[in-house]
Amino acid sequence: REKYFAVMCTRLLEKTGMDIKQPIVYKRSYCIDDFKEDYNAYKGNAYGLANTLLQTAFLKPKLRNKHLHNVYYTGQLTTPGTGVPPSLISGQVVASELRAPIYSIYGFVRFADEIVDTFHDKDKKTLLAEFTEDTFKAIDRKVSFNPVLHTFQEVVHKYNIDHAHISAFLKSMEMDLHDIEYDEATLKEYIYGSAEVIGLMCLKVFCNGDKQRYDELEAYAISLGSAFQKINFLRDIKSDYEERGRVYFPDVDLKNFTQKDKQRIEDDIQKEFD
Repeated sequence: REKYFAVMCTRLLEKTGMDIKQPIVYKRSYCIDDFKEDYNAYKGNAYGLANTLLQTAFLKPKLRNKHLHNVYYTGQLTTPGTGVPPSLISGQVVASELRAPIYSIYGFVRFADEIVDTFHDKDKKTLLAEFTEDTFKAIDRKVSFNPVLHTFQEVVHKYNIDHAHISAFLKSMEMDLHDIEYDEATLKEYIYGSAEVIGLMCLKVFCNGDKQRYDELEAYAISLGSAFQKINFLRDIKSDYEERGRVYFPDVDLKNFTQKDKQRIEDDIQKEFD
């Protein structure tokens, strides 16, 4: 490093007539080993791939690994290239690729949920029945002119989402059309369809064909879905009761709802998180 420092000072002296070496009070060098240590930079590279012909445009390394399942890359050594903005863009591209299927699942379940929770002046039973029919038509035909259902069916086929999970979800949405006094059995059925199967749909996307990983995480996805749904029940307990006439928690009198009742529900939720 001292050799190159001397070369740099000599060149500046020759070009500018200024000797910067003598006035220097503090000097620190930062080089290949420092980039490796501080930034884990490949071979100490501070910039990225050189823009040679075979490392330009579509010839740059791809964002997805060809050999390792579910492995993605971002940063200066991949598409679109070197520099801070391209490195950030590569992260955005990978994130959008991973998020898109989850957006499609969310769009589908939100659509059905809006039918049963919003259109109070319409025939919600008929609307939901038509939506259910359109859903399975889209899946069977692999196309739909409804953009929400079209993107959802693409995800269903790409990630092999279980049709039984879709049916269970739509069954729970239908349950919201009726005044039901929930007991433990009907509540369990409702939560399974309205939340747990959604977690399982998302898990299919996360595991991306890795059945062993899916089987390992299935029980955790179910518990997490159930816990989050009960949190939703607790959050919306007032509006569900007053605006929609729904009481999801068995053996709870909302006219005399106490802190003890709330604590019992929270303890049940905590068990599922644990």
